[in-house]
Amino acid sequence: MSYLLHIDSSSLGEASASRQVAQTFAHARARELAAAIAAA
Repeated sequence: MSYLLHIDSSSLGEASASRQVAQTFAHARARELAAAIAAA
């Protein structure tokens, strides 16, 4: 049973890590877009 729990927690950790990366990427793109608009 603890084995299943371990799989759950590790997949949760992976999901939160990829979500954090996605948020960071989206934030960088938004800043890039804002800079392009400001330069235009």
